[in-house]
Amino acid sequence: MEYTIESSGKTREIHLVGDLKFGDDQFVDALTALLDEAAVDRLVIDLSRLVKLDSYGIGILLKAQQLAVERHKSMAVRGVGGSIAELFATFRLAETLTVIDG
Repeated sequence: MEYTIESSGKTREIHLVGDLKFGDDQFVDALTALLDEAAVDRLVIDLSRLVKLDSYGIGILLKAQQLAVERHKSMAVRGVGGSIAELFATFRLAETLTVIDG
């Protein structure tokens, strides 16, 4: 999986490309580092170019949410479509993760 990070004020948006799956532990480290930045209040993870999301990848998204809450910051995901939307519906992830449009 590859990703890029955009900054806009106190928001960091991460654009994921490819598969978020087992073995993407470095991404968790990057999320933690972003959330530890004092200048960051909000994290948005863009899934629009994500091809595959396995159970480990779902765990990473849930961990990101937990890390954000622990640091009194907000986190949301956007670009939930196709097979990713099916997974979100099956596992009712929108009940736990904030999903935004755009």
